[in-house]
Amino acid sequence: MGAGDQWPAIHNQLLRSEILAIATPTWLGHLSSVAQRVLERMDATLSETDDEGSQL
Repeated sequence: MGAGDQWPAIHNQLLRSEILAIATPTWLGHLSSVAQRVLERMDATLSETDDEGSQL
C-alpha cells in the first residue's frame, strides 16, 4: 500500500460484504495479475482481529 492505493477502501467494502465472488480471465491456467494481487492482499489480512479478538 502506498500513495494513491485504493486497497484500504476496497478492504472496508470486503469486510462489510456477506459474500465475495471473483471472476477473472485465465491464460494458460493462471489468474490475471489483478485477481492474483487481490487474493494475495486478502491472504495477508487473515490474521486481522477486531477489538474483541474476533477474526474479521
